[in-house]
Amino acid sequence: MEAIEQIPAPFDYVRGSTVDNALALLERHGPESRVVAGGHSLLPMMKLRLARPECLIDINDLFELDFVLRDGDTLRIGAHSLSASEKVERRVGDWAVVAAGASVTLAAGGTVDEFTIGLTAVGVEGTVTEAEAMPRGQHPREDLFVEAGRLAALASDPVADQRGPVDYKRHLADELTRRVLRRATARATEAQES
Repeated sequence: MEAIEQIPAPFDYVRGSTVDNALALLERHGPESRVVAGGHSLLPMMKLRLARPECLIDINDLFELDFVLRDGDTLRIGAHSLSASEKVERRVGDWAVVAAGASVTLAAGGTVDEFTIGLTAVGVEGTVTEAEAMPRGQHPREDLFVEAGRLAALASDPVADQRGPVDYKRHLADELTRRVLRRATARATEAQES
């Protein structure tokens, strides 16, 4: 069987320079425009012509959208956040079996000022508060990541479904929490050193 070349329908491409500029571009290009900050899920849909945006508005350069803010039990993550995230999918593009995200803020001496950990698809409301308070004032290290993963798994209340049993999803919550904390800590350390 011969491979069929998949080419998206014609579209315009513009790059936003600020959030206000991106909003103005959205207004100018109308309801058939789409914002992209990676496009990993949109581009395959465009190639199959299942999505046909008339204009793509790229926000990759909008570093003002790089934030993670906590307000009580609410976690706001900017569209261009440099925090870390991980997910496990059954197939690429499928709904995540489990996904985890973390932000780590370090104090001037390199100790943990704040861990923020969020999980999806495992029945966690808000953030994993039990794991977030534990490392404050300590230097980040593997045993803290392991304990945070264990606490994230305990805080999870997943439902068994076609994507996996409860124990598998709890295992993923544990492992993905460890991974995102390692990555977020590395990014925070790099930012502190630059």
